[in-house]
Order: sequence, then structure tokens, then C-alpha cells
Amino acid sequence: MPISYRYDPDRDLILSTFSGFVSQQDLLDFIDSVHADEHFRSTANELIVTENTTGTDMDADLLLLISQRSQELSLTTPDKKIALVPTTELDFGFARMYKSMAEKTLWQVEIFRVRDEALLWLQD
Repeated sequence: MPISYRYDPDRDLILSTFSGFVSQQDLLDFIDSVHADEHFRSTANELIVTENTTGTDMDADLLLLISQRSQELSLTTPDKKIALVPTTELDFGFARMYKSMAEKTLWQVEIFRVRDEALLWLQD
């Protein structure tokens, strides 16, 4: 599966990993799964890391749809932090677009190049 996640109870953190080819449907299915998870509705922050992604068919329209969903979901989890750690320039571009669109949510979203720095920010 190109997108996986797990909950780390010690850190109260959702750890998500994107790898391989990530399709629009993969991303929409991931969002539905994570948001249905009881841990998402808690105070758990989220770390999203791309590892060895090979491509995507995502586009700006999909990011707009995700942004709209995020706005709605942020109403129930307003203090959530989301750290994005892209590992390719394409992923970094998508992360920047999402961060810009996420300014309309009640979440704090930041982009990091180094996973450890993202974890420090999430724990702060």
C-alpha cells in the first residue's frame, strides 16, 4: 500500500508514510481511514513523511478538495499539529501548496526537511 499509518501512544502521534506511486484515490482513501480512526479525533498530532515516492497523479484540484475536507475536520480537532517531511522536490511542492491551503484550517501545519526536527516541533 502506498500510504500507511500507525498510532504511537507513547507520543500521542499519528505517523503516516507515503511511498511508491501515490494516486489520488490512495490519498482520498487514506484521509477517510485516518479521519475515521478514534486517535485522529483525539489530541494526537500527525507526522507525514514521504519515502521513496516514485510519482503521483495528484493535482491542484485534489489539493483544494483536501483543503476543504481539512477545514471541516479541523473544527472537531482545532489544536492539531501536522508536520510534513517531503523527501523529493515534487513532494515538497505539494507540501507547500497544502500548507498554503491549510491556513484556512484551525491546525498548525509546518514543512520540515529533517524528520527529527519535525518530531521536536510536534512535541513542543
